[in-house]
Amino acid sequence: MMKGTTRPQARIQSFSVTCHFAERSTTIKTRVSGSSTLPEVRSRIAAELAQHLGLQEADVEATGIIIASDDKGFLPYDTEDEDTLLSDVVGDQAGIHAIVPSKISQAGLDAGVPTSVITESPSFLSDPLTSSWNARMMTLGAQLKADLLEEQERREAKLREEQKDREAKLREEQKDREAKLQNKLMAKAAEQRKQDEEKAAVQRKKDAEKAEVQRKKDLSDAKKNADAWERKLQLKIKDLEDKVERLEQDATDQKLEAKQKHEATQRYIESLADDIDAATDFLAIGDEASLDRIKRRNLLDRVQATLASSLGLSDDRYLASHQFREALGPSSSLEERRTRLREMLDNKKEELPKEAAFLMNRPEALALLAERYHRVRLDGDQVAHGYRERSWYEGSVSRSSGGGKVGLTSLLDFISLPRQ
Repeated sequence: MMKGTTRPQARIQSFSVTCHFAERSTTIKTRVSGSSTLPEVRSRIAAELAQHLGLQEADVEATGIIIASDDKGFLPYDTEDEDTLLSDVVGDQAGIHAIVPSKISQAGLDAGVPTSVITESPSFLSDPLTSSWNARMMTLGAQLKADLLEEQERREAKLREEQKDREAKLREEQKDREAKLQNKLMAKAAEQRKQDEEKAAVQRKKDAEKAEVQRKKDLSDAKKNADAWERKLQLKIKDLEDKVERLEQDATDQKLEAKQKHEATQRYIESLADDIDAATDFLAIGDEASLDRIKRRNLLDRVQATLASSLGLSDDRYLASHQFREALGPSSSLEERRTRLREMLDNKKEELPKEAAFLMNRPEALALLAERYHRVRLDGDQVAHGYRERSWYEGSVSRSSGGGKVGLTSLLDFISLPRQ
């Protein structure tokens, strides 16, 4: 290496150097830092050997020491300078040898080799040095084999650990992917539920608006027809009342026999009452479509009021139907309300009229009674709370259709059964 050239930072390491002293067939070992220059290595070896042999340092010429390594062999002098580091010219795992040629090998002289080169070649050293070299090689071979096995085991252990880490990482990544997928599925399901609920809400709103429009129209038509027929009925009733008044006045004026006149008058009054009922029926006949709805709602209201009274919910005939519906809870689900109705009827089974069992076996009737806003109720206008004979309902029930007809027929049968 030329002087003045910038050297890279040397690694911090040390080497074990085997020193061979041919003069006395002596071999020693010493430790030398890899950052030492070759002249420093020779000085260190000369001092160690002199101390070992009990000589003065001057007795061992440091500049004549030859340095060799297992991987590169002997290092020629012409490749060295005072700045060359030991770590620059030998490998990390190489064995290093320092040969101290203090005498000329007889084997070299016998072979006619010039003395100037005898100290440059290990083959010309004495036999003890050669034996030491071979022993060193065997030791180094065994050590190298052991080192190789150890390195292989270390690498295999490292590979196993790395494989274990990779598998753990893969499991964690798989777990993360599964969690992300599950979150995506849950988010998608939630979004779908939200969309379904929004669609259902929009449809319910449309249905409610449509029902409200129809209800208002029906109410308006029914009111117009009812007002017209009511005016006619009032005139009819007024005419009949005038006739009764005139007859009573005639009876007084003519001084008929009290008993005969009384009986005749009573019969006539009863006849007039029949005429009034007939006029009421005529009102229903005159607007069947509107009053059919009123009658059906009246029928539904009457049965709910009867059950409310039997269940102890209310004794007010005008509020009983409302109390009955409230007792079924706030839910709008028909199935939940029907289940609640069955529970109420089962819990009061002993207190209910026996005819209630008749309704419990009619799913259509239970649906009519349990539904929060049934069409029959929405269609009814100006509900009449008075009780009527069976014949008053039959026409409107017979003109209904589908499951509503079956349920209404069951309600009609219920109020027609004889009380026990």
